[in-house]
Amino acid sequence: MNLPSTKASSSDTRLTPDQPMSHFVRILARGKLGSRNFTQAEAFDAMTHVLTGSATDIQIGALLMLLRVKEETSEELTGFVLAVKAELAVRFGGELKLSADLDWPSYAGKRRHHAWYLLAALTLSAHGVRVFMHGARGHTEGRVYSEDLLRELGLKPATSFAESQQNLDQCCFSFMPTRTFSPVLSRLIDLRTEFGVRSPVHTLLRLVNPLDADHTLQSIFHPAYQASHRSAALSLGYANSVVIKGDGGEFERNPDARTRVLGVRDHAPFDMRLEMQNDTRSEVETDLSAATLRAVWLDQTAHPYGDQAISETLALALINLKKANTYEQAKRLAASMWSNRSSAPYFNQLIRPI
Repeated sequence: MNLPSTKASSSDTRLTPDQPMSHFVRILARGKLGSRNFTQAEAFDAMTHVLTGSATDIQIGALLMLLRVKEETSEELTGFVLAVKAELAVRFGGELKLSADLDWPSYAGKRRHHAWYLLAALTLSAHGVRVFMHGARGHTEGRVYSEDLLRELGLKPATSFAESQQNLDQCCFSFMPTRTFSPVLSRLIDLRTEFGVRSPVHTLLRLVNPLDADHTLQSIFHPAYQASHRSAALSLGYANSVVIKGDGGEFERNPDARTRVLGVRDHAPFDMRLEMQNDTRSEVETDLSAATLRAVWLDQTAHPYGDQAISETLALALINLKKANTYEQAKRLAASMWSNRSSAPYFNQLIRPI
């Protein structure tokens, strides 16, 4: 993958040695007539300054909120992600050469329904699909997060890429907190409380795919971001990707809603629309602890909505993994995998009875 040139545009004020980041803030903050979007190269440079500590907190805050107001372009997202990948390569080098089939970012948390996407991901792992999940926790009040739920289920987060490799080898699943591979981006995500809104960091982390898996999943909060996410995935050279507006912002198909799917299959874009599965909205759940997830996984309790959400989410992942050519095929395979999870090769290495 070719990284963009880091030369500034000749039409803009040159960077000054003492305040290099001010150049990028000016590009975005010159008013309606003077402002413009970053080029990919400028986005790469701006994020590099953020990651390497050559930008002040005030400059970073200004940059992120200016981007938030105008909404980042796919070209900007591509530049930001490439900067993160370049920084990861410098710090971790060969450690990133792990074998993962599917990159599953988890940065939203859930607040109305259980995290059924976790059981969809673990069903894939039980059947031998190597799933690398990464995410952040605690940045938005009133939500439950993958890291905390997985801990309750007995699946500890990886503290290094070497540990991720061990987890993937042992049970085909590994979760890594953002703070483990990028403390800088983790700190910026935690600023959500101070900003009062999410920043572009939440967006770019869904695209970063640290292990360069051939298959990636992405979920967005707002439909307006869906096309730019897919466009960025294409620019980044991701061969297979699926972008949806997932339940609560996580990659989870809501069976109570219509879902538009923007995807990439063998480097070519595709679109798909899925109709709602239920005529009425399911009840909002108040207790979102991991106990229900464990009980459903171990077939100790029934949960009709959970079964739907798991199977529908699993079907989208199977389309992405090219295990099926149509959604109907994917749904049948998903239902079979979910129903037969207890006989899958890695089932006993995942969630266990208390």
